[in-house]
Parts: sequence; structure tokens; C-alpha cells
Amino acid sequence: MKTTDSLPTSVTAMMDVLMEDTHIRDALIVKNESVFEEVFNLFSGACVALSWKVLRDEAKAQDVVQNVFVELYTNPHKYDPSRGSLRTYLLTKSH
Repeated sequence: MKTTDSLPTSVTAMMDVLMEDTHIRDALIVKNESVFEEVFNLFSGACVALSWKVLRDEAKAQDVVQNVFVELYTNPHKYDPSRGSLRTYLLTKSH
């Protein structure tokens, strides 16, 4: 197993994701709208698809996802990167 700074590659990759998600959360806390827009563009489609699978109603699925992203925008501090990725957080909130 390849190591970087004595950490296994998988742990290094996990640390990189954690740091990236932490930076994203910090940018959202200071209301960086371009970061929010990128997060929305990256994850909203998957969130709507998951919500639709649960609800089987496109309009309701979109409403759920809108509420998820409004909550992320207004309360980004509720997302804790140490508990999981931003993608996982958003998908969990969407179903």
C-alpha cells in the first residue's frame, strides 16, 4: 500500500476530502455565493433523483431539495465534515 507522510493512501484521500469539505463549509458560512452555486450544480441533480425515488412526484422532490439547499445556505454550520461528506449530508437530507 502506497503511503504519503506515513498514512495509507485511503486515509490520505479521506483526509483530503475532509479538508475540501471543511473549506466548502467555511465558504458557505461566510455566504460565498459562487461556492454555493457550485455545490448546488454539483449535487442538486442527485438529490432530486433520490427524493423522486422516495416520493414518486417530481414537484414534491424538487420542493424537498429546494428546502435542503435553503437550509444549507442559511445554516451551513449544521453540516459537520467530520461526520461525512457534503454529498452524503445532502443526499441524506433529501430523502
